[in-house]
Amino acid sequence: MSTVERMAEELATAQLALQAAVENIPGDRYGLQHGEDWSPAQVVAHAIEFQPFWARQIQRMVEERNPTIGRVDEAARQERVIAVKRGALLTRAQALLELRRSAHEALEQVRALSPDQLSRKGVLVTLDTGAPQERTVEQLIASVLSGHLKEHTEQVQRMSKGPPRA
Repeated sequence: MSTVERMAEELATAQLALQAAVENIPGDRYGLQHGEDWSPAQVVAHAIEFQPFWARQIQRMVEERNPTIGRVDEAARQERVIAVKRGALLTRAQALLELRRSAHEALEQVRALSPDQLSRKGVLVTLDTGAPQERTVEQLIASVLSGHLKEHTEQVQRMSKGPPRA
């Protein structure tokens, strides 16, 4: 199995795990804020938004020489906030459809990569970390796609068990 195939498989596994976790949340808890910062609906809305966003950033890394990637300014951060608010208004069924669509887009981007493209570099800048960090396509897939989905799957699983925030 090639590195690209392995990374695509890891991403697909993470995507399916999040979908399963969302499907297992009791219906009355889906839109409620829990002991976490977000409700399950907001977590799903974030996953709907970030998968295509990072797929596009990966495409830029493939097409451009060492581009600056990420949410590099306040406008990009606000786009994320708006997308989460809008997505959280979807029913769970609508959100799962959108989650599958965005997962497909990201997965197809990863599958289309050649082994050589995994080593392409970009400079990751986020408002959270501040300091620019050089990343390869491979590192970006592992952290902001597969890894981030795994983190949110664990978050949703905790939400399905814990009491909603008062």
